[in-house]
Amino acid sequence: WDITHDQSGRLLEKELQVNFNINAIKQSFFSVDAETRQKLWNDILFDETRLGVNASFQPKSGWQ
Repeated sequence: WDITHDQSGRLLEKELQVNFNINAIKQSFFSVDAETRQKLWNDILFDETRLGVNASFQPKSGWQ
């Protein structure tokens, strides 16, 4: 959780980030990232949402 204001108290950015990671057998890896935020740009407050998923494993040396 993060919130940023300028010196006058105006909201510049407010965000929440959640990350989940797993390391397992065969050098496998899985992650999920989620983020929601409001961000001021050019005097307009924008809503942004992001979801990321990543997975990998190495079944044999040299293979991925």
